[in-house]
Amino acid sequence: SSSSAASDVYKRQARERVAPPFIVRPATPGDRMCPFGMGGHTKKLSDIFIDNKIPYRLRGTIPVVEDQRQIIWLAGVTTSEATRVTSDTRDVVELKMTIE
Repeated sequence: SSSSAASDVYKRQARERVAPPFIVRPATPGDRMCPFGMGGHTKKLSDIFIDNKIPYRLRGTIPVVEDQRQIIWLAGVTTSEATRVTSDTRDVVELKMTIE
């Protein structure tokens, strides 16, 4: 594919805070995550979609990335507070999503 037809979205996660393997799946009703900036409080993905003004018809196309414990990235929308990179982070995992 040509570079004009695809774009990449990257997200860095603190390696010591994630529990691979990762699973990529669509959002399902009732999904919750701890979005960055919420101080560890969970929020329904449906509310995150609404807050970010993501049209209903597109919500099923946004990948949910989870590790063995929790949702760590709502790709292209928000990342988890629990796995964010901080000044104490020793190593990172970089996740990449290609949009075609």
